[in-house]
Amino acid sequence: MVSRIAAALLVATGVACASGSGERTSGSRDVITQEELDASTVNMVYDVIQQLRPQFLRTRPGSGTAIVYVDGVRRGGLEELRRIDKTTIREVRYVDGQEATMLYGTGHGGGAILLQSRR
Repeated sequence: MVSRIAAALLVATGVACASGSGERTSGSRDVITQEELDASTVNMVYDVIQQLRPQFLRTRPGSGTAIVYVDGVRRGGLEELRRIDKTTIREVRYVDGQEATMLYGTGHGGGAILLQSRR
């Protein structure tokens, strides 16, 4: 009985540590950090994403492409990323179509790319 409880606690601890640590670190599947932006050899956000997380830019069949938001304000389609210098951005985050629809309403089947500026 004690060994089952100990095993359950170890599993729970491992899950808690794994879920809390990976989201904002370098290499996260859905986030590009300021450190990654700074280390990139290109200047525009589109090019950084293309280098580090090209899946953000892919068209989803039947859903289209992601919509770009800067500090919560809709900016438009992916072409907007070609106009934004990486030095003005703190974080780039991709959210899938379901989450984007919950956050911003219908028309986000391709997801959303959320940029947080350096203020």
